[in-house]
Amino acid sequence: MKLYSFYRSSLLLVLTAFYFTAAMAVSDWIEIGTKRAGVSAKSVIFHIHQARSFEKIRFKISDGDLQLRDTKLYFSDKKVRREGLQRKIAKDSYSRSIPIDASQDRHLVKVEVFYTKPQQSTPETEAHISLMAMPARNPN
Repeated sequence: MKLYSFYRSSLLLVLTAFYFTAAMAVSDWIEIGTKRAGVSAKSVIFHIHQARSFEKIRFKISDGDLQLRDTKLYFSDKKVRREGLQRKIAKDSYSRSIPIDASQDRHLVKVEVFYTKPQQSTPETEAHISLMAMPARNPN
C-alpha cells in the first residue's frame, strides 16, 4: 500500500510541475500590437519601437478567419527576410512560430504580414491580426 501511495504522490508531483511549466510557457509570449485586417488591404505592418531581441514570433487571429500568405521581417541591419506561411488561420487561433535570428546588434524593426480574406467577409466580421513575440532568454 505504501508503494501505491508513493507512485500516486510522485505522479501528482510530476503532473503539477508539468502544468506550471506549460502555464509559464504560454505566458512567455508578449503582444507587440494588433491591427484590423481591412476589407481592401492585403497586408498589415507592425512597427517595433523597442530595440529588443526576440526568439520567435507568431500571429494571433481574432474576430474572423484569415488566410495568411507570407511575412516580411525587417531587421535593424537593413536586411529583409521573407517567410512563407500559406495557412488558413481560424478565429482565435495562432499561426506557426517563426524563429528569429536576432542578436544584440540586430533586432526586428518591422513585420509585414500578407493575407487574403474569405469570400464571405463583411465589415462586421473583419478579423484582427496580433503580432506576438517571445523575448530572447539570453540576448547576445
